[in-house]
Amino acid sequence: MPKKISGVYYILNTSTGQYYIGKSKNIKSRLNNHFSLLRHHTHENHSLQNSFNEYGESAFDKGIIKACKEQYLDRFEKLYIKKYQSTNPYYGFNLVKGNNRWRNNISPIQMIKPKRVNGILVKDVVKTVGHINWNRHR
Repeated sequence: MPKKISGVYYILNTSTGQYYIGKSKNIKSRLNNHFSLLRHHTHENHSLQNSFNEYGESAFDKGIIKACKEQYLDRFEKLYIKKYQSTNPYYGFNLVKGNNRWRNNISPIQMIKPKRVNGILVKDVVKTVGHINWNRHR
């Protein structure tokens, strides 16, 4: 069995039935990273972090949905996020429908092209990606 398994994984809150779906070239390492961040209250996904804080680690399960070659990661991640409806807060914790933008050291601020109206920067376009701490990304 290979040491590194590439594919799509899940984190499931067994108490609520909510899923987080992700992809990785090394699923075991990525899942360990998620749970380390959750244990230290530093996970960037605040919904997942809040759920972990409320229900505790014992309420969470994790596993592999689909092992696949690296070139298929994006395709399968999007497929399973859609299948599990995990961008819908009722069903899951995913913030986006799946892609690379969170994994290329691009902050949410860089992804947004704020508009200027009469020379004034309009920051309310942030609503399209959720809550952002403006001070953290300056």
